[in-house]
Order: sequence, then structure tokens, then C-alpha cells
Amino acid sequence: MCIRALKSAFPHTLPIFAGFWFLGLAYGVYMNVSGFSFLYPSELCIKVTLNAVCPLRGTTISPLGIS
Repeated sequence: MCIRALKSAFPHTLPIFAGFWFLGLAYGVYMNVSGFSFLYPSELCIKVTLNAVCPLRGTTISPLGIS
């Protein structure tokens, strides 16, 4: 990749990153207050990311054994 292109695009991605980071943090706090372990939101994040990267793979990989 061209370093110049990355340097040009990076400042435009910071607000999007900050928004997703805030939503993830708020969801984690909400789940913690609701009495869930931090492993459940972490597992959900892994499942969503795996399904977005490879939708045919499904949710067969689960750190907690829940599919």
C-alpha cells in the first residue's frame, strides 16, 4: 500500500473509530451493569467480526462453547 494514501486517509477514519469505540464501551458497561461477564460481549464481538469477514463460516467458533 502507498504510505501517502494511508497518511491521507487516517485522519478521516478517526471520528468513525471514536464513534465505534464509544458504542463498544457503552455496550460493555451496560452488559456489566446487567450482570454479565465481560466474556459475553467479547464473544459477540468475535462472532460478528468472523461473520463479517467470512459469512459462510457461520458462528461455529465460540470461545465459551455457545453457538
